[in-house]
Amino acid sequence: MNGYQLRIDVEGCADPIWRRIKIPAIISFEDLHQLIQTLFGFEDYHLYEFRIKELGIWIPGGETDIENQINDDVEIVDNLERIADYLKKEMVIYYHYDFGDDWQLLITVEQELEGVEHYPVVVEFCGNNLIEDCGGIERYQEIILSRDDLDINFDLEDINSCLSLLGVDEILNNSPLKNEFIEILEQLKELVKKREFTDNQVIKLVSNQTTYWVILKTLEGYVIELFETYNDLLEGFYNLANEGINNAFCNCWTILLSEQELDFDVALDEDNYLAAFRNEAGYIPCLLEVEEARVILELLKEFANGIKEDQNRSESDEIIEIYVEDGKFKESAIFVHEPQIDLNRYDFGYLGEHELETKRENTERLCVDVVCLPMTNTDKTNELNVYAVIAGESDYLIKEVDFPSLQIIGEALIDGLLEYANRYGKPQRIVVNNLNVLFLVLNFISQYDIDYFEDEITLEIEGAIMDAFGLETADEAFNDPFIQELLEQLDGKSEEEIEEKINEILANMELLN
Repeated sequence: MNGYQLRIDVEGCADPIWRRIKIPAIISFEDLHQLIQTLFGFEDYHLYEFRIKELGIWIPGGETDIENQINDDVEIVDNLERIADYLKKEMVIYYHYDFGDDWQLLITVEQELEGVEHYPVVVEFCGNNLIEDCGGIERYQEIILSRDDLDINFDLEDINSCLSLLGVDEILNNSPLKNEFIEILEQLKELVKKREFTDNQVIKLVSNQTTYWVILKTLEGYVIELFETYNDLLEGFYNLANEGINNAFCNCWTILLSEQELDFDVALDEDNYLAAFRNEAGYIPCLLEVEEARVILELLKEFANGIKEDQNRSESDEIIEIYVEDGKFKESAIFVHEPQIDLNRYDFGYLGEHELETKRENTERLCVDVVCLPMTNTDKTNELNVYAVIAGESDYLIKEVDFPSLQIIGEALIDGLLEYANRYGKPQRIVVNNLNVLFLVLNFISQYDIDYFEDEITLEIEGAIMDAFGLETADEAFNDPFIQELLEQLDGKSEEEIEEKINEILANMELLN
């Protein structure tokens, strides 16, 4: 793994305090900030910034006030940007921490390295740790001269032991392996184009291991989803009304084979047509790590060998079974496929924290769903907040799901339904458009003779979410720049054109869900 050797000096101290460290090049400026906090005994209580004067860039951290410090001569760079895109040998970076105590550190790029560990390693140091909230460097020097009970010794072995836990995995997009990935994806793109289908094809690939593949045809090109198990295929594809990714339930790998340039900067190829992601329930899609990508690459090669020789053309209610042996196509067949749902997988015997206490009937349309929303630190962890949403015609109820799993999500849905029913009356029926949700509450609604039907519920669920998280009035919604832009686009359009545009937006929103 490529990396750097840095020397980090504390400025303004009478006796030298510095650390020499080797780091992987793929870390971000935020990671570098966290590393400096560890190296000097800080506790990350305050704001920070990096400046690289020779590049004219400023990297503000956390909630640093950007508006009042904008300078036309300075380019603002996000603190999640990789340092490798900016650092080079002999460059000097200025690090400023705690704008009150005013700690100033100087970072010198001493060497560009190859073969570094995937975690930081301190190779040399001088001086003790610093003290958080002590008043800055001058006050620090006074304190260490007047007291001998301070626990500020720098323990090299202990620090390196801690740093070994901060390893970063190299991602495919920054690895030489991506060239092999691009080659197989370009081959797959041509093979998929030759297959005759209008919507999707589902393929069961039997080789050293059995995997499940869904090829989706889109306006932009093709999407391939790889599922490790049949249950993953059910929960991430067959159980979803919109046949798209649902971050609360979907576990798969997604490959984009676009015919148009992708509008994000995480594509594998320079032309921005090919991309690969991992989808894990409860997280936003993330780029593949190299070790993971090696496994997926071999599966993609087997898949390519399988569909290259397969001549079957399936309908939406069929599945193609392809056998590959020693990397070579053996045989294939096509079957009508009725999803085999194991309802026991969704039934955990939970009927609610409380009993249904009312005999009143509620005839309103009651929509039930599970949604994922970003957390304040999603940009760092990829983790999402998961919510069970009960949306009626007169009110709604939203319950956050901690540590989401099928069981915990199911319990949150059932508790939400019970609470809503005890407040407004037992619903005659619930409305769902995600069968995972239905199966999780099926035993509960059967117990209380509550019916169900499938229908589109996006407007009700999104309305509840918008209201719960701050868009309480229509005026607030119309102040949203997206809404304003949409209104401008729809101005003067016919009813048919307006309906077509709104349906297009809703479809895109479902794909992003």
